[in-house]
Amino acid sequence: IVLIGVITAGMAFGLEQARTAGAVAWTDFEAQFNPGPEAYAAELAARRGSYASAFIWNVHHMREAFLFFPLLILDALAMMIPGMALFKLGILNATRSLAWYARLAVAGFAVGLVTNLWELDYAVSADFDTLATMPIMVPTYQLGRLGMALGYLGIVMIVCRLGALPAVRRALAAVGRMALTNYLMHSVICAVLFTGIGFALVGELERWQLYPVVIAIWAFQLWFSPWWLDRYRYGPAEWLWRALTYGARPMIHRSNPN
Repeated sequence: IVLIGVITAGMAFGLEQARTAGAVAWTDFEAQFNPGPEAYAAELAARRGSYASAFIWNVHHMREAFLFFPLLILDALAMMIPGMALFKLGILNATRSLAWYARLAVAGFAVGLVTNLWELDYAVSADFDTLATMPIMVPTYQLGRLGMALGYLGIVMIVCRLGALPAVRRALAAVGRMALTNYLMHSVICAVLFTGIGFALVGELERWQLYPVVIAIWAFQLWFSPWWLDRYRYGPAEWLWRALTYGARPMIHRSNPN
């Protein structure tokens, strides 16, 4: 009886310790998503300061993100597999009929827009509280983005089938060929715009004011990518990646630039 009492007391103590640790972990987690005025001011000061202060702040607050790194890899692979299947089936080669791609676009947008608009309505009603919206949107996020991707795919394939907008298609193709360079360029441009190494605009713009920034970056890259590839075979980052992969420097200059 004494032994049973000791074991029971030990289990109760262990459960209490686990509950206490869980409560502390949840408090820390909640504080990151709902910072108080002092934490918010400290974040802005760090991000608007030097590059070093912004970097240190990110390292300190993003340590938990590495715990989710395997899940992020699986998430990316899960979206790559349907793309590989669509390519294998010839859907990405614009070989299906216009009617087929029209049905794909309608079905994709129907699913994607309904899902995303429902998520948006819920987020607005919750005042964009991450902790309130995350449990609701996690199950629907994949459905919404896959639907929108298929909808846009249908539109792009229709444009390709019709041979319409040749300049736009050429620009988009060039952006895709320089995907890594453009991805890194996003980081550099936004670091200059929003951190202390440049204009320190973090926290200064409303949500709607960010859209012109996004459109301006897109417009620049749609111009820059074909301009660069008219003169060089690869984007800078793509050239470096090939050089590191093959252990040799590939020829980058075009013999007859356009």
